[in-house]
Amino acid sequence: MGGNLCAGQGHDAPRGDLQGPLLALDATARSAGAGGEQVEPLEAFLSARASRLLLDVSFELPAASAFEAIDYPHTHEYTVLAVTGVRAADGEIRLAATGLAGHG
Repeated sequence: MGGNLCAGQGHDAPRGDLQGPLLALDATARSAGAGGEQVEPLEAFLSARASRLLLDVSFELPAASAFEAIDYPHTHEYTVLAVTGVRAADGEIRLAATGLAGHG
């Protein structure tokens, strides 16, 4: 999971298909780096991931979720667009997209 989550932008397209689902799940990341170990929202970690070592990721199971992706059939191509929707137990709905630019 860490390699996919921490993937930077590639030559042709963004990478890291797990970023979107984990953002939609409102995941938190525990990482180590300058300043020691910290736990923060995944969105904050993704902005500073080049200087941090990901230790683990946590999230609560959603009440419902969906994932859909447009990709190429060739195994060496990146996903063009992926969208994840999550409904939390409290009814909050979160959406996240990857494949557009940069990180999720």
